[in-house]
Amino acid sequence: EVMSLQINNFPDLRVFEVGSRSLQLVESLELSGLPNLQSVFIGDNSFSRFDGSDMPGKSSKKRMLTIASNPSLQTVVLGAYSFSEYEEFIVKGR
Repeated sequence: EVMSLQINNFPDLRVFEVGSRSLQLVESLELSGLPNLQSVFIGDNSFSRFDGSDMPGKSSKKRMLTIASNPSLQTVVLGAYSFSEYEEFIVKGR
């Protein structure tokens, strides 16, 4: 079971895309140091167990999304209810 996902050693990565209802148990996502990353697309209900009805119990760890040091990044699209249980979002410049 993956709890933390760090994407930071893929210099040719241009698009990071996650479909809907994916990676629901991941508590931390970091996208950093990706010089050619241009777009991030996250489908609905990803990185969250929330389905629009009842909110699940709180995780014991602080859930966090970090997007930093990606000089080519132009687009970030987060689907409905994705990251809905995350407590911290960090977006840092180029």
